[in-house]
Amino acid sequence: MSGDTRQEVLDRVGATFCEFLEVALHTILFVRGVYPAELFERKRKYNVPVHQSRHKDLNEYISNAVQDVRDWISRGGVEKVVLSIEEASTGKQLERFVFEVDI
Repeated sequence: MSGDTRQEVLDRVGATFCEFLEVALHTILFVRGVYPAELFERKRKYNVPVHQSRHKDLNEYISNAVQDVRDWISRGGVEKVVLSIEEASTGKQLERFVFEVDI
């Protein structure tokens, strides 16, 4: 990697981070019970059991959000990614997951 340009590093790290981020988001949503457990299926990633949503619209939403993060990382414009879980009726924040990015 020492011969890589800054852009190549951002692209490679962004791709790897975003692959992890997508798995992490699905797992958090399952573990914290944000959606019913029946909506998820058990898979393996990195030789570790994980849960992934089977809901087409949710998967598309997560995928699009992660792609946006990847684009921003490629431009060097991400310091952190935050997943905030909020109460639907009040908007009150229940939990917050922060992924810091320092490339």
